[in-house]
Formats: sequence, C-alpha cells, structure tokens
Amino acid sequence: VRAYRSDVPGSRLTARTVLVFGMLVILPLLAVYLFSLEFLNRGIDSWFRQEVRTGLNDAVDLSRAALELRMREHAERIEALAQELATLTDVECVLAIDADRRAGGAREIVLYGEHERILAVSSNAVEAMPSRPPEDLIRQVSEARTYMALEPQGDSDYIIRTAARVPELGARRDPRYVMAVFPVPRQLAAL
Repeated sequence: VRAYRSDVPGSRLTARTVLVFGMLVILPLLAVYLFSLEFLNRGIDSWFRQEVRTGLNDAVDLSRAALELRMREHAERIEALAQELATLTDVECVLAIDADRRAGGAREIVLYGEHERILAVSSNAVEAMPSRPPEDLIRQVSEARTYMALEPQGDSDYIIRTAARVPELGARRDPRYVMAVFPVPRQLAAL
C-alpha cells in the first residue's frame, strides 16, 4: 500500500496480483463456509427434529395406552358387576350398583331393562337424569359384547362409557344391561 501510494515502479502490478489472488482465495473459502454452515444447520436440525418427533410420538402412544388400560379396567369392572347383578333381586341390584359406583369412582351407573327402561340408577349428580345410551352401545350390548368408548365432554373433558349385558339366569329372561360413566382425570385428559 505504501509502495502503491508512493508510485514505486511495479507497485500497480503487485497490487493487482494481490487483489486477484485474494479474490481467488476468498470466493472458494466463502463458498465452502456457506455450504458447511448450511450442511451443519440442516444436519443438526434434522437430528433434533427427529428426536423431538420420536419423543412426541412416544408420548402420544403412551397416553393412548394409558387410556386403553383404564378403559379395559372399567370394562372388566362393569362385566363383573353385570355377572353379580344376574344373581340379585331388584332391591339388591340397587344396593350393589350404588356400592360399586362409590367403590369404582364412576360418575353414574345405570341398569337398563327392555326398551332402555331404567331399572336402577346410582349417580353422584343430584336430581340429574341419567345420560341416554348411544345407539352403538345398545347395538353392541344386544349382541352380548362389552362396550367401551372414550367420549369428549366439552373442550377439554372426557368420559369413559362402558356397558355390559346382564346374563339371563334362572327364571329371569328379560334383557338387561348395565352402563357406567367414568370421568377421565383432568391431567390425563389435558395430555
């Protein structure tokens, strides 16, 4: 720079040579830098995205499995209650339903007879009519299959509805089934 400003012979050639070599070095260096920077960003992002995606999928699978397990437990409880109700009188059925609702934490348990006639009810709601059973519940129970479903209630609330047919034993031949509604804990519903 001092020689170029002093107008020393050959300084212009030296300045041009330094400029050309500088450009020849900077352009490939800049290209390699940008390429490696983009490569690292994409590579690292994809590694973490994959781990986060896998973690979220695992969490969803875990919550589904927890809900399925809870639904099966409630369904087994209602099947056992249905077996018990088959051997009881009408008055004993009312007492058994109320005791089972209190012990199992159900919101309501209803014993239905022919044509969805309510035979016995136990509910933790005061002066509330029992919820009407859905059509698929009636169809499934009439085919002697246990019903269980997770149903949304409002924005962030869920219930587990289960039902089982009461076996027809002895002289009693009227078709009956028991339906229970269990709340899903708020924390589990939110997850």
